[in-house]
Amino acid sequence: MNVATDPTLAAALVAAQRAISNVPHDKTNTFHRYSYTSSEAIFREAREALLGAGLAAVMTGWSIESEEAVRVSFRLIHESGASTDYEVVAPALVDKGRPFDKAVSAALTLAESYWLRGLLLIPRVADSEDVAGRDDTAYTPVAKPASRPAPRPAPRKRPVSEAQLRELTVATCKYGVTREAVLEHCRECFQAASPRDLSEADFCSLLAWVRLGHPETPEPEEEVA
Repeated sequence: MNVATDPTLAAALVAAQRAISNVPHDKTNTFHRYSYTSSEAIFREAREALLGAGLAAVMTGWSIESEEAVRVSFRLIHESGASTDYEVVAPALVDKGRPFDKAVSAALTLAESYWLRGLLLIPRVADSEDVAGRDDTAYTPVAKPASRPAPRPAPRKRPVSEAQLRELTVATCKYGVTREAVLEHCRECFQAASPRDLSEADFCSLLAWVRLGHPETPEPEEEVA
């Protein structure tokens, strides 16, 4: 995380941290039966403190860091025009009922929530959330294997299927993304000439970029492959 060095911006950040206190729990996990503070509550309280100090926070972009993580960029802006940039890496874990695009969307929200909490030093309100104060007396570490297992062979690259290309075409039409924009994204982010040349993971990343980064604007179907 970068540090604000402009004197005006630094003074405003100090004022914002001074203005905010803890954010109470507002949600309950009914399955595990515990209360927690939602991202919406963090956003609401952080926004009030930032705006009161003449500051604004914006997400300036994101990219796929790996198959299980997303790198997100933020900018803190003062009303004087001074600004500073930050980057956060958040997990994007695909699971049952959570496909890749939904995992990325959740990771973006998580990254913004934890960035704002760290930026403004918002205290946690439950002792159970303090790792240093957690009762781990009953914890038993898992024994490490005597030797490292042999590395798995690299998976063979599977070609993008026609069904996947049709899915991309439908998404680009739905969200108003042009063929030129898709090809430019392939060249800049994956060093590939077209979606057909991508690996399965990169193709999923491209599809998530189309779905999450653009407003829904129906247009006539256009072949992008």
